[in-house]
Amino acid sequence: MKDKKKFLFILLFFFSCNVIAGLGSRTGEVTINPSVKIVKENGASGIEIVPDKKVYTTIYDVSSASFLPLSMGFNVVSTKKTDIEYTLSLNVQNYCREEGTKDDKKMTGVEYQLDGKAVTPSIITNEITKGPFKTNSEKWHQLKYKFPILQQDNTFKTCYGFIGITAQLSNSY
Repeated sequence: MKDKKKFLFILLFFFSCNVIAGLGSRTGEVTINPSVKIVKENGASGIEIVPDKKVYTTIYDVSSASFLPLSMGFNVVSTKKTDIEYTLSLNVQNYCREEGTKDDKKMTGVEYQLDGKAVTPSIITNEITKGPFKTNSEKWHQLKYKFPILQQDNTFKTCYGFIGITAQLSNSY
């Protein structure tokens, strides 16, 4: 019987942007810097998440009053080149704050696609869970992030959030 092993590998994508106050043809840019946190239980190993870039950037499009969609690719790798089965969990949180206020307001209308299919976070946990997936070397995943309309007005807003991606080995591997 195989030992029960869990291995969590978390990839965080954090974004921060400013919706510029005022009217006119102003542009903004959002930069996303992935960071990695590894959590191991029971000394397990054998899985890794590798993003395709170190920095992701998108531009605010005045005509659509939104940031352009953002695609973030990553490989889930079997580091021992053996068969693995895993699930992906995405924890998403997005907020905006108007200048002069202390309260963050949840940004609504954000749309996500994982591997070309629309996915929706749980209302309670903000989490998306997909799988199982199998590979003996590496498996490519594409996460697409579509921002809602963020109209320019006379109020300065700061919007920010993160997407945490967890790859967890199934108990049978």
